[in-house]
Amino acid sequence: MTARLRVAGLRVPVGCAGMLAVALAVSGCATGAARMADARAAQDAQGALDAALSSYETLRTVAADHAYQQGYLRVVMSPEPDAVDFTAVADAAMDDLLDARSRACRQVREAAVQLRLLCEDRAAAAQSYAAAVEAMRGYSADQAATAEFRKLAAALPGDLTAARQARRIERLRVALDRAAAELAALWEQERPTWESYVETVYINQYAAGLLSLRLANFDEKELARQVNDPYRLPVKAGLFKLQRVREAAQSAAKIRTKLRQTSEAFERVAATHPDNRE
Repeated sequence: MTARLRVAGLRVPVGCAGMLAVALAVSGCATGAARMADARAAQDAQGALDAALSSYETLRTVAADHAYQQGYLRVVMSPEPDAVDFTAVADAAMDDLLDARSRACRQVREAAVQLRLLCEDRAAAAQSYAAAVEAMRGYSADQAATAEFRKLAAALPGDLTAARQARRIERLRVALDRAAAELAALWEQERPTWESYVETVYINQYAAGLLSLRLANFDEKELARQVNDPYRLPVKAGLFKLQRVREAAQSAAKIRTKLRQTSEAFERVAATHPDNRE
């Protein structure tokens, strides 16, 4: 009796050769679905890493603002403004840390980009796979990478063979998931440091310094030009400080929002792809 197999709602006869063809077709569909899932995961990881990179670049501007604001306060509060040295306030150590974190995120982002290309363009799969593995190994050399990830990256095959293509793509996806999870955990671990840094620069130092300015620090004519409200000089000075403190608070709030959005981007990846969790 000829075997029959239900495919897309139809019962069709299947001999040995037919059963093999159907099995290959089903396998191809499964492989295609897996590639689509991997491409989505890579795209989501790329989005989270883009958010992290954007936040790190924003934090660089905090260091620049800090240098300017501290120099500004030194000048306006000094009895001899011309003699003030306002150059020694750069956050060099912070720049070093931001460089390291950005470098790690760029490596993993590149792996995510290449994995997505690998899944979407089979003609360039071998090149994309090799580039993704290279990026993963680049991240494994970073201090942010754990010993577990280093072993995972070292075990990745360097080329994409036709016989074991699906398995090697799966291993690459696992490595990307692990790297993204590590960077997400590192981000959450360090986020309180960034929050505190922003608070210190804009509120505890600059805003507090402005509030401590005395009336003698102000030029009456310039103050009248800066503050249009029809009040006495002491009131104008208070309103000027209020305006600048408000601007500093708004800058801090904007940056904190960006930091929160980066956390939310990493959380969405973990929620959509639970296998990414540590």
